[in-house]
Parts: sequence; C-alpha cells; structure tokens
Amino acid sequence: MPLPRGAAPALVALELQRVQAAAEPIVIKASNTIAVLSGADIPLPIEVGPADAIPRNSFVRIRGLPQGAMLSEGFGIAAGLWAVPLNGLPKLRMRLGAPLAGETRLTLSLVTVDGKVHAETTVALLPTADTSRSAGPPRETASTGEGPTPRASGDAKPAAPPPVGAPAAADLAQAKALHAQGNQKLASGNVAAARMFYRRAAEAGFADAAFALAATYDPEELSRLKVVGLRPDVAAARHWYERARVLGFKGAEERLSRLGLR
Repeated sequence: MPLPRGAAPALVALELQRVQAAAEPIVIKASNTIAVLSGADIPLPIEVGPADAIPRNSFVRIRGLPQGAMLSEGFGIAAGLWAVPLNGLPKLRMRLGAPLAGETRLTLSLVTVDGKVHAETTVALLPTADTSRSAGPPRETASTGEGPTPRASGDAKPAAPPPVGAPAAADLAQAKALHAQGNQKLASGNVAAARMFYRRAAEAGFADAAFALAATYDPEELSRLKVVGLRPDVAAARHWYERARVLGFKGAEERLSRLGLR
C-alpha cells in the first residue's frame, strides 16, 4: 500500500523493510549429512529464515525418521513423521531406537497448517561406521514462493507428502471409533478412560480427538465437567491443543491463546 506524501521517515523505513522481507525467499539451513550413533543424542541443527518472511502458524515437518527415532522437541504425527515448532529448532536433538542399516534421508519442510509447503530440503543420516561422508557444512535451500524448492538433477525427488497428519482411510475410521468411545466415557464421567481413547485417536492423527484430549486437561474446560479428584494440567492441555492446531482443528488457536494468559 503506498504511503501518504510527507510520511515520517520511520514509517517509510518500516514499509521498505516489510516489502524487502516479503520479496526475500524463505531458506532452510541444515547439514548435507549427519553421522549418527544408535542410543546417542544427536544434534539436528536447523535454521529457518528470514524471520520476517516466515508465515504465521508454520512449523517444520520432518519426514523419513527411522523406526523408533525420537526428537527432543515437538511431537510425532505418524510413523516417521514429526512436527517441530520453530522455537524448538535451536535445541533440537534426535535419538535413534535402533542402529541404522544404511543411509537414511530426512525431508525437512516448512509447512503451514493448511498443508502448504513454503521451503524444503533434505538431510542424509549416515551410520558412524561410514566415516568417509561425515557431516558436511550447512547449506541453504531457498523457496520459490510456489511450493517445495527444486532439487539438483542428481537428487532423487521424494514422493509428494500427504496432508499434514492426515491418517489413511482405514486409520481414520478406527480413530473416529476411538474418539466416539472417548465421548461415551466422558459422558459417563470416566475422564481417565476417555483420555485413553482420545489419546489413541489423536496419535493416529485425528484432530478432533487431540482437541478433546486437550480439553480434559484445560483448567476452564475441566471445571465445567464437575469431576472430583482430577487436577488440570496446563502443559498437557497446551501440548494437545498445539497438536490439534497442527492437524487443522480451527478452535485450537483460540484455546492456546486463552492458555497463554495463565
């Protein structure tokens, strides 16, 4: 939007900064390769920038994690798929559950909750026995503004990712059934049992269940249930509301904002 004539220099500078940030491509910085050792905490340094160009409600999605691998930040969405909030990237670490059989390639994507990919790059995990290809220097992969960044011709292009956290049709049916059982337990006053059903459905990627599970820990929502012997847990509520937000549940953002006031 054009500024009025005679606008203060500070406003002009801010507008210029905004325009420059909007034109600058988003970049994911990560190492080409990382040597890994089973059972050890492995630093997984990732940087995303520039900060002014990063869309709101975005996070880094990591695909291709080996079976049993765990990350120190964020949470698992499905097998081999993890969502990491941007504020967790500086201290992100990974622990493997079993030795790597060979090279494993991770795909790192900057994603918004609508599933749009704004930048993408890959990292190769190598067993420590393969010392000839140790961790290389960080590289940059810029976005095009239209989706995933093109790769060099020598790189194999991974299959297109599914929508964020979307379960397969059979898994979705099972998750809905678990969610319905959780609702029945909640209606009968058995919150502990309801949480177990909600959690199983949420871990399968069902957003409604993640939201319902969060509500059973939310101080305000729990008080409405008028149950005795259960204490609210703001940290647990925030965790599951965040997961529901990542999975696309529209009401999660408002609940997170409300918890932020506590």
